[in-house]
Amino acid sequence: MFPRRRQTDTAIGIELRTDAAYLAFVRIDDHTVVGLGRATYQPGTVVGGAVRRSAAVVEAIDGLLDQVRWPTPPAVAVVAPPVEDAGGDGTVSAPIIDQGPAGTATASARHVDLAVDAIGRTRTATTTVDALPVAAARFAAEAEPSLPVVFARGGGDGAVWLATAGPLGIEIDLDHEDGLDAVITGPDPSRLTPPAWGCVNVVSKVRRAYPHPGRYVPAVGAAFAATGRGPRVNLAGPQAIRRSGQGVEHRWGVEVVR
Repeated sequence: MFPRRRQTDTAIGIELRTDAAYLAFVRIDDHTVVGLGRATYQPGTVVGGAVRRSAAVVEAIDGLLDQVRWPTPPAVAVVAPPVEDAGGDGTVSAPIIDQGPAGTATASARHVDLAVDAIGRTRTATTTVDALPVAAARFAAEAEPSLPVVFARGGGDGAVWLATAGPLGIEIDLDHEDGLDAVITGPDPSRLTPPAWGCVNVVSKVRRAYPHPGRYVPAVGAAFAATGRGPRVNLAGPQAIRRSGQGVEHRWGVEVVR
């Protein structure tokens, strides 16, 4: 389910998963979830969060977006999965900002490059590359704003991550093991459960179709980032730093090939 009327103030969060691109549409003025969409593509298009066939990603996402009349390209935040060691591919890191520095997020530079290139070819305006653990923690904080500390745990493809968000900032830990394929959150790391919508504003049609956010949690969290809501991180922004396999660091930006 996604918005079918003319949209002028909508931000989009996108997570590229193995089976499909998961999209969340959030109204910018009141941070309300107005639509969720799933753009499917052929197996092998995205493997382990890395785009293998950018043309297939573009075709799938544009096919979904073409059902909405966009007066201008919508602002988009695309989610990048976290990594602990990208080997020769190198990594890219960026500060997490929440009324000041609140931690650091890291992802594979190759994953970020490929995602930005693919999404940049769609009929959108890519503004942010979000970090998946930060997106999940951002969603959890929106759903349960009364919690002083939020834990968000997820995994897949042999790696498990745990994000801790509280008054002192956000920390992200990674373990290499078979783990979850969905996000679980809560105030106690030993008792995490699938997140509910909670205090997140959701239009009634979306809430009826999706009583629980499920696999759309990262996409919704990323869409909130595109609206300026919650902790911010941009792995393709001017504050991002790339580290090569040889350990050389330098400032890094993204040039999208159109």
